[in-house]
Amino acid sequence: MLSQAIPNLFARLSRFSEILRMALPAILALVLQVQFFGSAQPPAWPDEALFSNPAGELARGNGFKTMVLEGLVPGMEEATLWNSPLYMTLLSGVYRISGESLEAGRGLSLFLGILILIVFSGILHSLRVDRPLTFIAPLLLAMDPSFVRGSNVIRMDGLCLLFCMLALYFSYRAFQYKRDHYSFISGVFLGLGAMSHPAALYGVAFVLMFHVFRWRGIFFAVCGTLLALSPWLAYIAEHFDIFALQFIPQLMRKSGLLSLWGGPTGGIFVVFTSQYGGGATSMLMVGLLVAFASILLLFIWKERLDSSEGGLVWLFRNDSLFLLSLSWPLVMAFCLLSVEGWYAMHVFPYLLLSTAAFFSSPFRMEKLRRRAGWLFRVFGLMILFIGIVNAHRYMVRDSDEIVDRSLKEMTEATSECSSVFARMVPDPYFSILEARPETRYYEFVPAKLSFPAGVVDPVKKYRTIDCFLLEGSGLQDGEVDRYIQKHIEEFERIPLAFSQPANTGHLFKRKK
Repeated sequence: MLSQAIPNLFARLSRFSEILRMALPAILALVLQVQFFGSAQPPAWPDEALFSNPAGELARGNGFKTMVLEGLVPGMEEATLWNSPLYMTLLSGVYRISGESLEAGRGLSLFLGILILIVFSGILHSLRVDRPLTFIAPLLLAMDPSFVRGSNVIRMDGLCLLFCMLALYFSYRAFQYKRDHYSFISGVFLGLGAMSHPAALYGVAFVLMFHVFRWRGIFFAVCGTLLALSPWLAYIAEHFDIFALQFIPQLMRKSGLLSLWGGPTGGIFVVFTSQYGGGATSMLMVGLLVAFASILLLFIWKERLDSSEGGLVWLFRNDSLFLLSLSWPLVMAFCLLSVEGWYAMHVFPYLLLSTAAFFSSPFRMEKLRRRAGWLFRVFGLMILFIGIVNAHRYMVRDSDEIVDRSLKEMTEATSECSSVFARMVPDPYFSILEARPETRYYEFVPAKLSFPAGVVDPVKKYRTIDCFLLEGSGLQDGEVDRYIQKHIEEFERIPLAFSQPANTGHLFKRKK
């Protein structure tokens, strides 16, 4: 047995080293871009304070609480149940070593981005696609502006994407080999994805798609999912009343934001393209890319259907690569309908996998490979163009200096405040935490988020806060704005004028 184990170990190490070589150019490209954009793209975001604060509280031994929302959202001083806990728990482990900071939190996200590139390369290696593609596809993924932003922000999208890709891969393996343990593992990764972010819901479609004619596998996948989710389910059961007040209103808020065009968000496509720099140029390029990819994939699917032995049902029963190619439209539809710009990070990895599936097809399908090759070329050209436009905007604006100056000005302007409420970009949470850790800091509650009458009184909390930092776009105006206007005579109004990517707004400082 030992004589077999040692060669197997060396074979696995050799395979892993080959995967690392495939991923290395992409890893270098990602690290260089994150280094280039620094802390200005994106600037410190309100979401980062919301995810960092409970991790920091947990790291300091204060329990899993979100004190920046204490008194504004029900139960935050007792338990954090407004989002999935795994990323924040993992982040708290980092903070126990480094202390809470923007750099440490974003460092974790960069590490997760690197892991995604390695897993992505491993999936391509397993598909046995053409060798040049194993280098080019990860490099294109690393050039995707939404992927770069997602790897440079304290959010859980990277962790969720990592687990959902692994759930897809092991579902694919379960389909190929009809092995129950692969189905179980796919369920475990799906559960870990859901423990990271509710966006892992799209992973359910992956598992079902590869098990549609194999219900025994579904059973094992469900068992794996429940096993992975069991710690969170136990935590929910312990605080179910708080879960109902924190988590469910989040889902209701999302449904209220859904609009094709206009509305408070500008529409689903405006939200989606915001991760590519925003503006007409980025919207046009991303729109053309999505349209071109959709049309080409429709042609490829039609040709594959025409050449199949028994039609669509036969493909669902027998063609794992055809099923793999369906992953992109499923994720694209989910991310558009979710009306959350950060979810854009999930989209193009699956487009690359969908396209790579046809390079794994037998060589007799040359026409399919040729069309897939065109899709790769167009994707590469457009992603490079969007990336160049973003880099040019960044350099022309001198974004680093603008962000640093705005954070310094907000930190100094609130130096006499014992408590601060903020709705600004960049968010001064980390800057104020570093300068004055004793300052009580509160984050804004999104305007569309509402709770049952009587469970929380935010005005009571507002009365205790010294200073309010409020951006002036009007998109998030809510109860805090009404409170300020009603009691405007109690405050000194100090204008804060910044250039993009920083927001212009006002500091409302309570008079002594």
